[in-house]
Amino acid sequence: MDSFVGIDVSQEYLDVAVLGQKRVLRVGNDEAGLESLKRHLLAAGRELVVMEASGGYERRPAAVLLTAGLPVAVVNPRQVRDFARSLGQLAKTDAIDARVLARFAEVVKPQPARRSEEAEEQLRELDQRRRQLVEMVVAERNRLRSAGREADRIEEHLCWLGEEVKRIEKELEGLIKSDPKLDAKAAILQSVPGVGRVVSVTLLSGLPELGLLNRKEIASLAGVAPLNWDSGKLRGKRAIWGGRAHVRCVLYMAALVASRCHPRSVRTTLRRRQAKESRARSGHAKAAHHPQLDAPQPHTMDRRYTMNSRQLLSAPTPARRQKHISAKEPWAGQTYASGQRRASCKRMRHRIKRTMSNPSARVVLSAATRNLASP
Repeated sequence: MDSFVGIDVSQEYLDVAVLGQKRVLRVGNDEAGLESLKRHLLAAGRELVVMEASGGYERRPAAVLLTAGLPVAVVNPRQVRDFARSLGQLAKTDAIDARVLARFAEVVKPQPARRSEEAEEQLRELDQRRRQLVEMVVAERNRLRSAGREADRIEEHLCWLGEEVKRIEKELEGLIKSDPKLDAKAAILQSVPGVGRVVSVTLLSGLPELGLLNRKEIASLAGVAPLNWDSGKLRGKRAIWGGRAHVRCVLYMAALVASRCHPRSVRTTLRRRQAKESRARSGHAKAAHHPQLDAPQPHTMDRRYTMNSRQLLSAPTPARRQKHISAKEPWAGQTYASGQRRASCKRMRHRIKRTMSNPSARVVLSAATRNLASP
């Protein structure tokens, strides 16, 4: 009989449940507890160990068990909670969560995580610290706008934060250059139009699966793949959902730069993919519209403020794109006294920006996947 183990992780304890056993073992989340847990699982010869991502507290137990040769999968807590509700399990305790994880391991059988190398772990930690500092810089700049007597201290703090960001960026650059594998991957990523140093570091640290999955799987993992919303005769609007938010943010900037500075490469890639998928779907000589980029939108007042892929490609430069958008915006260049109308205009501009970015983001990510996967 296969043995599946569920581990509920907290800051101080680990609750361990083995499928088919009523007793739930509790050990400390420290060196002594992890050593005891490792011996216990190795002696029993478990097939799969599943734990939830718990804000970083799961990294140490997962690393210890992976080093010992045990198959460990770290899963999304939302998926486990939805799985528990599907079983009718509404109560929630540490012991119940451990048993649900063991049941989840048996039914779903998630893919075990691969053991990260030391350089990858250090790269991830440095990149995470850099993002935290950048968020602090943005927050302090916003406070400085309305600061009074404390403005000097805020400026002093901003100077320190800027120096700290530069120091971490130098460490990141040195770490990548010191590791041949990371250096080769970074060079491949930066060969893609729109991908620079920050985007390549974020992809290497936040998306280590890049190069191991195909373009559709990696786009879904990053959260830039449009998902279907169909039921019966309803053909809903495709939209992105889930994924890794910090990776998607840097991909948006890369797509924006690529669409403005390298419009021909983005246009060529989009049209080639459009023709290929049209032939695959219809099988006729006449190409159909792209099923995702050119899907018909619902007849609402927002329809005239959106751009499909053909309209985007017909306005590759910033000046022409702004002229194209302004022609569709009856409120462009006007001033409204009402704060509600201004907020509505702001939301509409954000919607246009998001509409323009998604196809280009998939192009950038697909190009990176293709380059990394090629021998």
